[in-house]
Amino acid sequence: MLVYIRKYAALPVTRYFTIIVVIALMLSLLGSVDVCLTDVEGKYLILKLKFLFLPFLCVAAFCMLATHSGRRSWLSLPLIALLSVIPVISVLLALTAQWHDLFFNNPVLQGTGPFTLSYDGRLMYELYVYYSNTLLIFSAILLIDSIRRGDRLYRIQGLIILLAYIPPFTVDILDSMSAHLSSNIDLSPLSIVLTGIILFWGLFRYRILDVKPVAREEVIDNMSDALVVVGTDDRLIDYNSITAKLLVEKEGRAVGSPLSEVLPFGKQLEDMISRRESKGDITLNGEKVTSYEASIMPVSVQGQDLARIILLRDITDRKLMEEELRTANARLSILSSITRHDLGNKLTAIEGYTILARETKDRAQLDEYLARLRQVCASANQLIVFAREYEKLGIAAPRWFSLKDLFAHAVAQNSVGNVRIESNIDGISVYADAMIEKVLYNLVDNSLRHGNGVTTLSLNRLMDGSRLVIEYADDGIGVPPENKELIFKRGFGSNTGLGLFLTREILAITGIEIAETGVKGARFEIRVPQGRYRIDN
Repeated sequence: MLVYIRKYAALPVTRYFTIIVVIALMLSLLGSVDVCLTDVEGKYLILKLKFLFLPFLCVAAFCMLATHSGRRSWLSLPLIALLSVIPVISVLLALTAQWHDLFFNNPVLQGTGPFTLSYDGRLMYELYVYYSNTLLIFSAILLIDSIRRGDRLYRIQGLIILLAYIPPFTVDILDSMSAHLSSNIDLSPLSIVLTGIILFWGLFRYRILDVKPVAREEVIDNMSDALVVVGTDDRLIDYNSITAKLLVEKEGRAVGSPLSEVLPFGKQLEDMISRRESKGDITLNGEKVTSYEASIMPVSVQGQDLARIILLRDITDRKLMEEELRTANARLSILSSITRHDLGNKLTAIEGYTILARETKDRAQLDEYLARLRQVCASANQLIVFAREYEKLGIAAPRWFSLKDLFAHAVAQNSVGNVRIESNIDGISVYADAMIEKVLYNLVDNSLRHGNGVTTLSLNRLMDGSRLVIEYADDGIGVPPENKELIFKRGFGSNTGLGLFLTREILAITGIEIAETGVKGARFEIRVPQGRYRIDN
């Protein structure tokens, strides 16, 4: 049976079912050893060893049936610890029974043959028996209630479990009343074996672990969406655990209060209800802006509205992606217009130089026109290459990138030679467009091209309030003050004039800013807003 139920190890009920099976197995093994013993001392030792397992049977049974009946939320760690207090005390008293008179004593043999040990139960033993029976009765009530409420298959499953429950429960009751069917026979091992047979039959015939009932309360409380139930007067009636995290009022005072008083966006929900809207987006402003999609469904009986169910789905990530896509599309539209204009100018220049080259008779003049044609063609080609790179912007959804990996990749792609590399960026991730790799590559490339003898490149982190500042620096000649903003303009510079322009555009997709602030050497500050970076310790 243990081998069979291992494939259901992920189910909560299996944990307690396994404990019951292990306890039954150990009691059966100890019972088998007890049969072979004929002396009081040996049988008394076996009795004590049985109490290592027996007291916990009622606790495991209660937990299993509470879970099976859909009341798993009851089983908090403090409650299970409280339920185990008397069983733990019983174990300690049973193992030390020879030194006190609190649990059981006076073990004697009532005859010959198996199962003949008799003993006197004392005060704490009686307490243990009454406690076990009370817990078993309450467990049976939970099981009967789930049978009453369940569908056909669930009722059959419950009846099988109840049937398996009867033999050990009956023996326990008879034992507590000192009314054995035979004064010298202990029926406990036999009852446990009988219970195991019934459960084993139920596992295969009625799939007790394959298909089990789940309470509506358990389903609702473990939903990934927030659920709110309000009356016709817009007062809170019920909510699940996700909603509980959003409450403004303490949980004990929330029910019965208006939505506008218990939820930070309650007024927005009330407005939606008053406008009879069934779906809409609401926003929660705070340290982090959170967006929810609210769906409002009326609950009616015979045409009369009784309540409204409101489902709130967190769509913050979707909203961010939509905004980033809109930003990328707007930037692409602007770039396409500019690129078409620039390429038109290049084509006009090519046509003009071609006409001039065809009409001139001067060889030197012809060479000059051809040289200018090559320059214009090269410039047009750079525009096409840039447009190809830029059109990738915003195509893929932004994601998290390790800053350490990005910097290492940028350094590896550039021939840095003997330039010393310094960094303090371990554990930092940034949320950015997939073209973020171009950012650090362009910065390193610019340092090596224009730094005039750079010997050190560094990347470090700073905090500016809630913002993360990533500082890229070199020890080159730096950027003149009058050019610190111009270097990010399209077309500025001695090369293509597109690298730093593209760098700023890539970062802007997810709200990241970049500025040149160096006094000695180049120094670029990449300012990452809260929510766009993670620091792993």
